[in-house]
Amino acid sequence: MSNVRKIAALGASLALAIALLTAFTAFAQDQELTLVAKDASITATVGEEDGEGLWAVTADGTNYAVVPPDTVSLEALETFQRAYVNKQVTLTGDIFKDKYGNLSVFVKSLPK
Repeated sequence: MSNVRKIAALGASLALAIALLTAFTAFAQDQELTLVAKDASITATVGEEDGEGLWAVTADGTNYAVVPPDTVSLEALETFQRAYVNKQVTLTGDIFKDKYGNLSVFVKSLPK
């Protein structure tokens, strides 16, 4: 391979690496979360399935996305939602706010 081709291949690889780094940085910035409360408990009503994941709303109307630990299977999450939809539960976990003001509670486990 000639030096010109090697330099061109190196330039293309460098451009790809810069593009990927730029895309990753934009994604990371879009996901910025601020810790609001650590090990907090909220009492909320579990929402109906809406294709957006598990969510709950408190008596004052505050909506929370409920983020279970990775150890909770999709089947267990669906079972929990069916069992508790429109019922109040107490959720304990870390509460975060994203840059748009949306709240999420990262629970350590789901109530039984």
